[in-house]
Amino acid sequence: MSFLFYSRNPIDEVWGDDQPPTPCEPILIHPQSKAGVSSQDKVNKVRDRMDDMTCDLLVVTQLDEIAWLLNVRGADIAFNPVVISYVLVLQDEVMFFVDEGKLHEEAREHLNFVTIHPYEDFFPVLDQVVDEIMKKNGECEHEEDVRLVWADDVTINWRVGNAIPREFAYFAPSPIQLMKSLKNETEVEGIRQAHIRDGVALTAFFAWLEDEILKLTLDVDSGDHLPPLTECSIADTLEHNFRGRMEGFVSLSFDTIAGIGPNGAVIHYKAQEDTCSPITPNSLLLIDSGGQYVDGTTDITRTVFIGDESPPPHIIECFTRVLKGHISLARATFPEGTLGTQLDLLARKDLWDVGLDFNHGTGHGVGAFLNVHEGPQRITFRSCPGIEVGLYPGMVTSNEPGYYEDGEFGIRIENVTVCEEVPTTNNFGGKKYCSLNTVSLCPIQRSLIDVSMLTFEEKGWLNSYHQAVRDLLSPLMKTQFPEALDYLIKTTEPIDS
Repeated sequence: MSFLFYSRNPIDEVWGDDQPPTPCEPILIHPQSKAGVSSQDKVNKVRDRMDDMTCDLLVVTQLDEIAWLLNVRGADIAFNPVVISYVLVLQDEVMFFVDEGKLHEEAREHLNFVTIHPYEDFFPVLDQVVDEIMKKNGECEHEEDVRLVWADDVTINWRVGNAIPREFAYFAPSPIQLMKSLKNETEVEGIRQAHIRDGVALTAFFAWLEDEILKLTLDVDSGDHLPPLTECSIADTLEHNFRGRMEGFVSLSFDTIAGIGPNGAVIHYKAQEDTCSPITPNSLLLIDSGGQYVDGTTDITRTVFIGDESPPPHIIECFTRVLKGHISLARATFPEGTLGTQLDLLARKDLWDVGLDFNHGTGHGVGAFLNVHEGPQRITFRSCPGIEVGLYPGMVTSNEPGYYEDGEFGIRIENVTVCEEVPTTNNFGGKKYCSLNTVSLCPIQRSLIDVSMLTFEEKGWLNSYHQAVRDLLSPLMKTQFPEALDYLIKTTEPIDS
């Protein structure tokens, strides 16, 4: 088998004159007051890692890595605040390949240490830079003086990989990936503040939804006919009437998943206007949603039973077992570097005890006003020997066990957490010990919980969490959505211990 490189993109040729223009949204500066570290300091740190690996060039093709490295954001891809671009990092120069129409005067000043090139010049310049490095290597008298080209062979395309001679290539994960995942104190504080505002919006939305469901119930009893609520309409309401009103809101972080009844069992369900289901009383509703804020990215799932009837006992048991797994992971203490595959069973044990499970990962990395899914850390049952990265202080990770019955219902409880060092009585191995500190803030519906199934410690965690939700959301709720304050108080009352 052989491969023939085709110089033109065949998809472009199929589009022809009908191809929509490449996005050209202006670049946003992500200031140091939110990034915590200057882009120049980040570049210096990257160069140190390059020097450790005897590399003269790092090829950066991942858009979130470019955004993080240069402290810029964009709007070229829906939900992901990134800029379509490439970057080459050399020991004495940083080359940024981007449509220059995206660069206003302020952005150019921000990037004054970077050489700007047209986006379409990336491959010719890459070839030239690699040729220059190869020429220098050919003049080396000692093997230890040979310098390499660093590229992530998991994420680069064939054209980039083909430009780098194998004998002079260092194929490994980009050093930026791990640096980006270790959030600094400024980023962590921004993430906390974004989750407070997001929690206010989501909690106020659920208060509104409860009122709307009550109206629907009264409407049925009276014989009147109110406009129906649908999965699509409530998703739009959450975005425009609640999240969209919060300070610093930029966009959603992904399409809202609102699934009623059996639709909730479809893990990546997306309601469509012409086929979405109505929101009916006395049903289980799963809403997985999130926002991009100038200081953080949110991702949260709540499952609620809407209506005035009691939830079925089977749903209550399943929900409680999911909650127990969520709490078990949230309460865990572990040495830094522990793999997500080692922690994953904590979220599943109470489901496994009765022969239940879920077929998705338990946690993924989350960016700081960047992609809602980022690596390298994750919490999952899928083992990847040799390339797994453990959890370390500063990593932001979701905690989202669930349970799904096809054609019936879906349950997921998701919060975003920050891995933080915690004090321990002992310090075996001289390591730091960590826990996953929850930063998402929204009540967990108590009517779905069988309190008798919770241990004393689990009740304590839930009560402490709900107290934090009330304390942190109340001040802003009073000014932003005062009509929802009673709902916040009611839904965060402690359960009996």
